[in-house]
Amino acid sequence: METKSLIENQYLLDAPTYEMNSTSNERHSEVKTDNSVITNDQVFRLQLRDTTNWFNLSKSYLEIKFRITEANGTPYASGEVVALQNHALSLFSRATLRLGGNIVEDVNEVALTTMFKSLLNYSQDYAVSSGSNSLFYKDEALGGADVAEFIGSPFTARNSTFNKGYFTRYNLMKNSQYVTACVPLMELFSCASVDRCLGKGVECVIELTKNSNASAIHTLSITDAVVEMSKISAWISYQTPQPEVELSLNSAVANGLISTFNFPHYSTYTSSTIPSASSGVQSFRINTQSQKPMWVFLMLRKSAQSQPDNSQVSVSKMTNLHVRVNGKQYPENELVATLDAGNYDDFARVYADLVSYLNKVNDYSNGISISATEWANTHSIFAVDLTALPENITQSPIDLEARFTLVSGGVDCVLSACVMSEKSVYVNYRGQSAVVSQD
Repeated sequence: METKSLIENQYLLDAPTYEMNSTSNERHSEVKTDNSVITNDQVFRLQLRDTTNWFNLSKSYLEIKFRITEANGTPYASGEVVALQNHALSLFSRATLRLGGNIVEDVNEVALTTMFKSLLNYSQDYAVSSGSNSLFYKDEALGGADVAEFIGSPFTARNSTFNKGYFTRYNLMKNSQYVTACVPLMELFSCASVDRCLGKGVECVIELTKNSNASAIHTLSITDAVVEMSKISAWISYQTPQPEVELSLNSAVANGLISTFNFPHYSTYTSSTIPSASSGVQSFRINTQSQKPMWVFLMLRKSAQSQPDNSQVSVSKMTNLHVRVNGKQYPENELVATLDAGNYDDFARVYADLVSYLNKVNDYSNGISISATEWANTHSIFAVDLTALPENITQSPIDLEARFTLVSGGVDCVLSACVMSEKSVYVNYRGQSAVVSQD
């Protein structure tokens, strides 16, 4: 094999310099909801009226303003502990993105899907910067609504169940203060993670369905708390190309250009309640789908019906886990983690499998937002890698089933499964209009 030499950049004295100047102007334009008054509405619709200019969803974001009050609208008094579940997107149960009149992405269980995505996709640095602007403050300790950092008399002993993430959210929202979050659109719709312009006749509509108060709000004992919306807007990034770039784009569009958006789509499914007295091997038929699954993430959680204060934190009562794809087991060797009764000595392999998602196992600069001990205590997410599935598996329906061993723990549970699948959307430009299709 021939060996070729490379010259270090420092010796390339005549190397040309490049300048990115294809965009002459970028502006963010506010798109408000079609709702006349959104305070107690359940569905919110945002439609882009300007379809004659280029826009980029990956550079766009949602602005959400809300507060939490008593059921009759009365602000909570000082000392009443109530806040939102982690992340502003917990406000919604479903989100739909339509392009060209077609649904290209439909996100169910938005709060839980966002929980999985933020814990796995956020780095520690992103979590404390841009993530905090989305009201992401990770639950800690046991994940409960415990805002007392110190206990005892005098208050000198550190409270082992103090939840710093919840305490931060509570301080932002206490006394029914209004709070505003800005969430990148790509965190809600993976289609928007593709850095590519749309326009020239592509209609875009976003529909958001409000979450139930019981699922959106994190509290210990207050039962009459409600979310009161004040504002929901989408700030859309409109792009104006340089004249020569615009001319090239217009020519391509006129000749029937097809623009392809490939992205991972996340869907979350939750089992029926597993009674507290249950133990032994459990199974949950996740779904049947046509798209190729790439990863399945699973978390055993307290049932929202029995423990409403803690519905986004794991219950460490699950081991010997695997996923069956059309009856075949993945991984070949089950995921085993001994976490019951404070025994945290056997989870290193399972955590290593989790951080291998997005190739972060050897990522020194980013990683994921949960440490190994946090995984064991509050966010025990099991990851099953299905990327090696054959491409032709999509020729017939794909049946997904999770199986695991449950250690009886005295609490009602549910199993939530987040499935990441491959998806492609095609925008076929035809002059001043466009036809949108998908796999």
